[in-house]
Amino acid sequence: MESTKNYYILKEAEPPSKKFYYIAIAVAVVLCLIGLILIVVGGVLLSKECTSAGSKAPIEKSSPCDYSDEAKRVGLDEFLRKVKTKYYKMNPNNAVYDPDATPTTIRQDFSPYNAHPDAIRTRTDAARALYSEANDLENNAVSAKMKPREIKAIAQVKHFLQSNFGAPYDENYYAGDWMLGPNKFCWQPICSVGSDLKAHFTYKKWGIRPKTVDDVNFVIDHLQRLKDSLMQYIENVKYGVQAGFVRPVEDCQDGLYSIQRAYMKVSQQGPWGVLNESYTKEMLDPKWLAELQKDASEAWERRHKESVRTSINEALVEYVGKPLDSLLNYLEFNHSQYCVPSNISSGLATLPLSYIYKNGNNTGIRTTGKLPSGEPLSGKEAYKMILPYFTTNQMSPDDVYSLGEKMLGQLYPRAVEIAKKVTGKQDEGQAVDDFKRLLEDQSMFFNDEKIPENESNKDAFAKCTSMEQAKIYCPNRYKAMLTWFEYVNTVLSDLAPKTNHMFHFTGNRQSTPNCPVQLVANFNPGTGSQSYSSSNTDCTRAARYRLPFYLKDMGPRYNAISVGAHEARPGHHTQVTDFKYPKDL
Repeated sequence: MESTKNYYILKEAEPPSKKFYYIAIAVAVVLCLIGLILIVVGGVLLSKECTSAGSKAPIEKSSPCDYSDEAKRVGLDEFLRKVKTKYYKMNPNNAVYDPDATPTTIRQDFSPYNAHPDAIRTRTDAARALYSEANDLENNAVSAKMKPREIKAIAQVKHFLQSNFGAPYDENYYAGDWMLGPNKFCWQPICSVGSDLKAHFTYKKWGIRPKTVDDVNFVIDHLQRLKDSLMQYIENVKYGVQAGFVRPVEDCQDGLYSIQRAYMKVSQQGPWGVLNESYTKEMLDPKWLAELQKDASEAWERRHKESVRTSINEALVEYVGKPLDSLLNYLEFNHSQYCVPSNISSGLATLPLSYIYKNGNNTGIRTTGKLPSGEPLSGKEAYKMILPYFTTNQMSPDDVYSLGEKMLGQLYPRAVEIAKKVTGKQDEGQAVDDFKRLLEDQSMFFNDEKIPENESNKDAFAKCTSMEQAKIYCPNRYKAMLTWFEYVNTVLSDLAPKTNHMFHFTGNRQSTPNCPVQLVANFNPGTGSQSYSSSNTDCTRAARYRLPFYLKDMGPRYNAISVGAHEARPGHHTQVTDFKYPKDL
């Protein structure tokens, strides 16, 4: 392996000059990446099973995991349990994730995601009612008498409820964004219905597995429910057009790319592609039907003139593959006509539109500007509702804008000074122009030459969806991506020891993950940002640091340190994966 000393400029024998150091600092200053704090939400419960490492003799002192008297007085424990219970009742598609779930309750509670507007409204109203209760509880509590983790639990549960059970997109009925269609990152429940099937219809010990005729009917019935929800989602998007809630052309295209990637095989192969999707793999595995009773199998075959396996496969195609195919085709070939040019609307602030647009032209047909229940829609208000999920505070959009202006005033002069130092030019305009040219120079990227067009068009998007395919059909991008991987891996190795003094890596106070971070390519052509996905609590797979495959140029090199620290250690990897909360002492 190449030594760290020679690593940062891959094709030179000497270590990097201070010029690249200044460039890295300048870009970090100008961009000033503000990390989105991903609150860990769910059943916010304080453990009652902590054990003490001290003497086993009876001691009057309460356990560190006991609630304080003040928390008991205001009913914090009961309220947190109430929130947890309500969450899983409102979101039965997540039944398997209930920490108190059993195979029996999972089967009783599970139902696919419900995209009907009245269901979205019910979930929104439930979260709002609980949020009001959380505020009352906080106002009634004396924080000075509570433990730090209890205060933290109240803050977390308020944030969880304010963002509609931790779902900032598509789950606030009154925001109206549920009628806009998929967004750039597909951060919406409709993009996870495949994962819902995979989590519940599994041969793992908690999974729903057919044993009787009733069980087979249960599976098929729930697949039919999913079809209903997928077809309703199309109606929601159609309603958005009539109401004046539509995305600009560019956002529609990026959202389409994202949902196509979520259901890749269906998008490539049509309805039957569902049988090749990762989320149906276990349902198609013989182990999933291994406990099917022989008499049940025979009874099914006598009645339906086909095997249980054939019926399940047909149900997957009919109730999952076909509606998914219909949704993807509708978004690509129908809804795309109603997406507006960005000079008409480029975000939520200008919604709802007053008129329906088709193929970029005003049709003269007025929009309703209202929710199905009659309340007026407002893109500005929708933005206000979504924003707190990412700020975790009470800042308004105007507050955020003002902060941006303030920071620009503070940081831009520093960037100019660095530009002058790097370029040797004292004239501000000339120094800035030269510095920009330097940042855009090909040497700043991992591809030696410009990427050819045949690796950047729709044909490439369809062919290059994995590193194996990219090696064949996108060789230039593939080569550059491998170089990028190598570079970032060495940067992460250099960063790791710099945080040794910041965290506890072992013992009761451990607050760092042990899972490795694997660099992978993100083949979504609508995504240009680097991102992170966590491992699971058992660390059975590596966490993933994703680098975008379809950038104009691969990189740049100069942000590897700042972005690597943000996405991996000490950023999201430390923040999200397998975090162990230290005990209150």
